[in-house]
Amino acid sequence: KNIYNYFGCEVTMNSNGTVVVMGAWGGDYLQVYRDKGGARRNLTLVTTIEGDDCSFFSYSLAMSADGTHLIVGAPKKVLAGGSTNW
Repeated sequence: KNIYNYFGCEVTMNSNGTVVVMGAWGGDYLQVYRDKGGARRNLTLVTTIEGDDCSFFSYSLAMSADGTHLIVGAPKKVLAGGSTNW
């Protein structure tokens, strides 16, 4: 990934901070981290999810309080018919 991916410009977490998602809309991906427990926060990368190129995937993020649902914005995603929702 390059330095212009804007990683960390959009962040969301569940209510107790054990699941954290960081977006990189310039690189069209996001990363999910989970706290492994212990006295200190110990976030470990769980997965990387990639969106379509140039869609600004992860431009906005929202997570449910329990961390089981994630909403991801991609405002430049090309829709059927060639239009965008930008």
